This record gives sequence, C-alpha cells and structure tokens, in this order.
Amino acid sequence: FLQDPEKYGLVNRSFNLVMCSPNFNEISYRQLCTALAKSELIERDALVCIEYPREIGVLPPVLCAPFDDPEDYDDIANGVPVLHGLRNREYGSGMLAVYCKLPTGARGRAGEPRAWEFTETLMQPKLRQRSRDLWRTPSIFANNGERGFAVPKQA
Repeated sequence: FLQDPEKYGLVNRSFNLVMCSPNFNEISYRQLCTALAKSELIERDALVCIEYPREIGVLPPVLCAPFDDPEDYDDIANGVPVLHGLRNREYGSGMLAVYCKLPTGARGRAGEPRAWEFTETLMQPKLRQRSRDLWRTPSIFANNGERGFAVPKQA
C-alpha cells in the first residue's frame, strides 16, 4: 500500500502509527525501509515500528529517503534523513525498532532519538559482519537479493 495508496483507497489520508511485522522470509528490509522513509502516508512525528529477525543484525539509526532531484545528490549522503531511531529492543529471536518521522520534539523526552540503541553491541559477534555487509553497500536503496542481504565482493 506504500507504493500505490490510490489502489487501497488511501488518498488524502495519513497515519501517526505504522506497525510492520512482515514474514521474515518474504520481505526485503532494504525495500521496506526505503518505502517507509519516502512514504507521504506517514505524518510528521509519527511512530513507525518495524519487527525484524535478529540474524540480519541491527537496522540503521536513521532511515533515509532517496533524493528526488538528481541535482541535490552530492555523493556525501545516500538520501534525505527522514526516520530517526527511538528504540531498538530484542524480544526472543526477533527485534523491534521504533522510529519517528522527522521528530519535532512534540513527544518530549520519549521522542528523542537514541542512535546508540542501534549499535552492533546489541548483537552476537558472529552476526556483525553480515549486518555490515547488509547496510554498508554502495546504495542502501538497491535490491540485493533475498531478504535484502548484500552480496559482498570476493577479494
């Protein structure tokens, strides 16, 4: 529904809470995060909760929307920072990341971004390299195969 809101009757609507709990084996987290970041269905200061498997590592502390205007692209950033991480918690074999879209401070201290919760210290050492390969590729907006995992180049 994020790609084509008219198809689902969501024209001129917006939401202040979005919960994403996709089937872990049927989703590309790269595509999901990009679609959420660039969606106009999500209000400013809205909360976006994403459930994801612990095995993919840690989601980034800031999710960016791609640049719409190629003249704005300057090779420094991969997009416009839109969703800022508030909380990242582990629940059994899954993780729950809570983001806020363009936080204004209206939510008080509870709405302050906590980037340190989106660090590799929360994950098992054996999964850290896989997480780095997933999120530190040339473009976070590209589709890199099953579940969004990057395929690192062999030396």
